[in-house]
Amino acid sequence: MWMFGIRIEGNKSYQSSKKFFDFSGIETRPMFYPITHHKHLLKFKCQDNNAKKLNNECIILPSYPELKDIELEYITDTVKKFVNEI
Repeated sequence: MWMFGIRIEGNKSYQSSKKFFDFSGIETRPMFYPITHHKHLLKFKCQDNNAKKLNNECIILPSYPELKDIELEYITDTVKKFVNEI
């Protein structure tokens, strides 16, 4: 699997989720950034409210062939804890 992303509705920012998952020992990545975050694309006029919202609410979770079932369960439980805290 290349990437496994989830959306956590109501998440205020990627940084808030990153801090929580880092503390839990789970590395995450942000969802793709809105077009207005790329300097080489600033010339394009764009209202990216949906893109900003998705960037705040979506995170990429670990996924690789060697990931063990117990690690997947820990990731899943940690996601549930995070959702319950927001």
